[in-house]
Amino acid sequence: MIPLEDQLRSAELRLAAAQHELVLKLAWQRQDWSSYVMAHPLAGQLGALVRVLEHHGALRLDPDATLSTALPDGLSIMLRNIWSAAGQSDHAMTWAWVLRVLRNSGQPLGRHADQVRYAALPDLVTIYRGFTSGADDAESYARGFSWTTDRSIAMRSAHPTSAPLRSFVATTTVPKSTILACLVTAGEDEIVIDRPEELRWIALEEIDHVLLRRERLSTTPAGAQADWPTYIRSASNRLDAALLVLEHHGAVSFDPDAKLTTTLPPELLGALHTEWLLTGNHHDARKWSWILQVLRSSGQSLTPDECREIYRDLPDQITLHRGFGCHPAAVETCTRGFSWSPDRCVAQSFAIALAGVSATWLPYLATAVVSKAAIHSVVMRAEFVIDRPGELRDFAVQPVCTAKAVEWTPFRRTGGCWV
Repeated sequence: MIPLEDQLRSAELRLAAAQHELVLKLAWQRQDWSSYVMAHPLAGQLGALVRVLEHHGALRLDPDATLSTALPDGLSIMLRNIWSAAGQSDHAMTWAWVLRVLRNSGQPLGRHADQVRYAALPDLVTIYRGFTSGADDAESYARGFSWTTDRSIAMRSAHPTSAPLRSFVATTTVPKSTILACLVTAGEDEIVIDRPEELRWIALEEIDHVLLRRERLSTTPAGAQADWPTYIRSASNRLDAALLVLEHHGAVSFDPDAKLTTTLPPELLGALHTEWLLTGNHHDARKWSWILQVLRSSGQSLTPDECREIYRDLPDQITLHRGFGCHPAAVETCTRGFSWSPDRCVAQSFAIALAGVSATWLPYLATAVVSKAAIHSVVMRAEFVIDRPGELRDFAVQPVCTAKAVEWTPFRRTGGCWV
């Protein structure tokens, strides 16, 4: 017989799913397209936008499709945000169709600042694209949608993501008429081009990242003097700066077997510990996974001196909790995170706080029993970092629902009140 507690959890999850479907249905009936799209998890938002475009008259995958009615205000900006957040490499054909529909219908992608920047572009624009690939695939990888007007940014984008891959920067010149959008982000103009597969001339340059890394480290006084904590703190992207420093100490970028050739000094480990606490790790999980693996392989960790006694006194098996907020469809993925706590109440509070980030997120609590050997670092008394969270097998997840907390229901208003 199924325990009553498990039956209640299952019923709560079914209720959440049913209420989510109701929210989608009501948003569609009311033609509240922004709410309809945002009610989907990130991975499903592009598909939701495609359905909205079809509803506005665009014929799926027709390269000459146009909209029969104009998109409502805000939807084009939302599309821009999804482009930036979700990436385009896994949905190239869909993005090609979406961008051409907007172009054919005279509706620009992006905000007013993007449109002003596009208007200021010359008739011929030299653009750059940084990427990694095998040597035989470089020509096809060069023909992507996303380019930049800044060669130095393209070179940073060409940072290798695994040891066998090689780094390239592609250069070409295109007429302004082939540019679908110019997206202004912090320090960069991202150029989105139409029909990249039809580009006739592309110059490819292979990048030597050993030389590039030395050049980048030497561009600041702190890097030139090997003052690594100052170098990381003063960088515009501190985590990328930390990756560069680890590479400088011998670790091969994103090599799963990478090790340091020299021991990191305590002040550099302290800078990495501070970066973990300041910025979190959920948006850069892949980078942090590599950093933690490198430290583990080299016999080091993020545990500060004041927490070493806590780690030393841990039992061989310990129960840990992880609080998080997410869309119901992303529960299993979000469970497999680095940060866990031995304190259930801390984890629950964290879950409730995170659930307020989005109207469609719910608070969840995961519980797992892990071995002491699986704990990579004790970064603070209430936060443990575990090794290889993607390999977790035995854990339980439940919605956060306590008598002392607010009554649990699946959706929240913008104001943060439960409804």
